[in-house]
Amino acid sequence: MTARILLVDDDPAVLALVASRLASGGRYRVHVARGGEEGLKQARKLVPDLVVCDLQMPGVDGPALARELRDDPATRAMPLVFLSSVDAGDGGASASGGEGPPIVSKGAPPGRLETVIDALLGGRPGTAPAPPGAPGLL
Repeated sequence: MTARILLVDDDPAVLALVASRLASGGRYRVHVARGGEEGLKQARKLVPDLVVCDLQMPGVDGPALARELRDDPATRAMPLVFLSSVDAGDGGASASGGEGPPIVSKGAPPGRLETVIDALLGGRPGTAPAPPGAPGLL
């Protein structure tokens, strides 16, 4: 079964690149939202399997979007991954001192975001690790 992913970012170039990369393997059906407000509307309408959201956006940012989703019974259990332009180490950091959604750096090796997504979706098969020296997510 193809997982439905909602990708939320205020940068159209990031949306295009990350959506293309996630959709390329055929395992994810990717919907995009430009910004947090649109992301909230689409999350409530589509009820995707998982949301990938930029951490820092004008207006409704990633943490605000996460709070809104957690406060809504229809979206409360929806897994969320933050994307950050700030280095998140190996891509496995979590927001709120380890208790919040995982944070994946936009510079993380290819396959890292997919690995985190697959883990949150219950261990669906992940992608092979990136070869050494492979370019990052962006």
